Amino acid sequence: MKKNKAQKGYLLIELMVAISVFVIGILGFVGLLSNSLSLNREVADKFTANYLAAEGIEITKNLIDANILGSISGLNPWNDGFAGDFSRQRACFEVDYTNDRNDVFPIAPCNNNTTAREYLKFSSSTGYTYSSGDFTPFRRLIRISHQGGGPIVGDNYIKVDSIVTWQGRGGSLNEIKLEDYFFNSK
Repeated sequence: MKKNKAQKGYLLIELMVAISVFVIGILGFVGLLSNSLSLNREVADKFTANYLAAEGIEITKNLIDANILGSISGLNPWNDGFAGDFSRQRACFEVDYTNDRNDVFPIAPCNNNTTAREYLKFSSSTGYTYSSGDFTPFRRLIRISHQGGGPIVGDNYIKVDSIVTWQGRGGSLNEIKLEDYFFNSK
């Protein structure tokens, strides 16, 4: 059987085309995998921020509960003592579960543009705190306010905003804000 001169090199061209298609397919898969991993990181950050915001609300509730227990003996109003100064209409603070009343970090001035000044740290033994561990991109601010316009102490309800901010992929600034209302039970 005699080979035609026009058929010479077809096997090499077919092999190069097959390898090119295979490489393009692999690169597409690697690109998808890379995007999937980066989206997974974004979702993990949002989940963590949501947890930290919910924890801020819970910490505030625990402080209110401690005030209620103290007010039974006539020591504290039900909504006193979060940042030491509730003579204003609004008060902001940073606090974690390892802090006691004397270790909260007050923020001044408190306005709608305020962000927490301290980054939370993470340690596998203590979780998210301000005191020990590796720095994280998360900041948490807890804002106490009410709609009445007067001082917070003595009011029958307060609004609590727990705001967590962090810098995400590509330098984007992200924020999760949870709010809750607490009412005087007396």
